[in-house]
Amino acid sequence: VDRVVFRVIRETRGEGIVGDEGLNREARKLLLVKLNERFKEKVTFHNRSLSLENHILLQARRIQAYLLGYEADYKPYIEK
Repeated sequence: VDRVVFRVIRETRGEGIVGDEGLNREARKLLLVKLNERFKEKVTFHNRSLSLENHILLQARRIQAYLLGYEADYKPYIEK
């Protein structure tokens, strides 16, 4: 999420993003579009090429299995 926020700031050069009450409406829409695009991008982890959104879901399931004792170890997804 942080990378997407920084990319939006860099692309717009920070102009017209923040109003008196935080992010303006157009900036929120742009940020949501960029976040959705990022979640749909394919990434490879554990030799599986899936969307980032699916990897996040699998990470939640892996954490659950680890905490319940079904898995001996847990390897988190770390983007480089």
